[in-house]
Amino acid sequence: MQTVSVISGVILILFVLWDGFETIVMARRVSREIRLTRFFYWATWRPYCAIARMIKSGNGRENFLSIYGPMSLSLLLGLWAVALIGGFALLQWGMGAGVHAPAGMNQFQAEVYLSGTNFFTLGLGDV
Repeated sequence: MQTVSVISGVILILFVLWDGFETIVMARRVSREIRLTRFFYWATWRPYCAIARMIKSGNGRENFLSIYGPMSLSLLLGLWAVALIGGFALLQWGMGAGVHAPAGMNQFQAEVYLSGTNFFTLGLGDV
């Protein structure tokens, strides 16, 4: 089980980092079918558009639609962050980082917590 966790964590981390690189840095259009960004925009644009259709035509609808671009980019960055935190937690858990989980937490939850505090550079003062 630990080997599967390590391999899954590494694959998730590499998948998210490559997706972020293709989305933010690459100057050309990416034609790969399996992409986290493509799935994210496919899953969020349709409901957002459906809500926009309920708004009467005019400035109100245009203002509502203009929010989607910046909001979706912020949400995409958040999705990447959550996926990276989960990938590093899987990696640490599979490698047996040896962290003692506090009361009320299992070992994997402690690894997710530590990955999150390291990712957001909050420090490990409480460990």
